[in-house]
Amino acid sequence: MKSRVFGFIGRGVRLVFKLLLALVVSVYLLIVRTFLFLLTAVVAVYFLIGTTPVRELIYQVVSDALPGAITAATIQWGPAPWSIRVADVSIRGADGEHVITADAVEAEIDMPAEFAGLVALVVNPTAPIPIHLRSARVTGAHVIIEVDEDGAVGIERTFVPPPDPDDTSVGRGVDLQIEYALIDGASARIETPEVSIVVEGFRAASDFAVDDGHVHFLVPYATAKSGKFQLKPAYRPVESMTRF
Repeated sequence: MKSRVFGFIGRGVRLVFKLLLALVVSVYLLIVRTFLFLLTAVVAVYFLIGTTPVRELIYQVVSDALPGAITAATIQWGPAPWSIRVADVSIRGADGEHVITADAVEAEIDMPAEFAGLVALVVNPTAPIPIHLRSARVTGAHVIIEVDEDGAVGIERTFVPPPDPDDTSVGRGVDLQIEYALIDGASARIETPEVSIVVEGFRAASDFAVDDGHVHFLVPYATAKSGKFQLKPAYRPVESMTRF
C-alpha cells in the first residue's frame, strides 16, 4: 500500500517537475527569440534608415504633413535606440524659401512620448506626425525669421498649416516638442517691416514646440559674437547718419 502511495507521489512530482521544466524552457525561448527579433529589427532599422529610399520616404511623410519641406544629406540612428543624428539639414517655407539650415543636429528621442504619439497616429491616421525629442544639439545653423506687416511669422507658417481649407499647402501638421535645445555657432537674420537684425556666432539654450497652431520657444540664455541692427528707410528719423 505504501509503495503505491509513494509511487503515485513520485509520478506526481515528476509530472510537476516536467511541467515546470517545460515552462522554464518556454519562457527562456520566448525571451531569447524576442531578444533576437528585437536585435535583428534594430540592426535592420539602423542600416535601412541611412539608405536613400528610406530617407526619401521619411522626407516625404514629414513634408506632406507640413506646409514647408525638410531635407537632409544623411540620417543616422543609434548607437543608442533613442539617439539620432542628421547632417546638412534644410527646412524650407511654404513658398520654397530657406528658413533654417544646419550642419548637424544630434538628438535624443523621448521614447515614451514618441510611442504614445505613434499609437495615436495608428488610431487616427489624420493625426499630426509626432516628433518628440528630449534634447537636441544644433550646430552651424542659419535661421531666417521674417515678419510681415500683418504680424505673420514665416517660420511659423513653415510648421503650422494655415487655417484656410482652400490653401493647397495645407498639411496635417506635426506635433513637435523639444524639451531642451542647444544651438551652437549659429547665425540669424530677422526681418520685420521696421527693422533688420543680423546676428553672428549665436549660442543659446531653448525649448521648442509646435502647439495649438503656433510655434513656441523660450530662450533663457543666449550670447552672440556680433550683431547688426538697422532701421528700414521708412522708419529712420533722418535719411542718413553720416552728417553726424
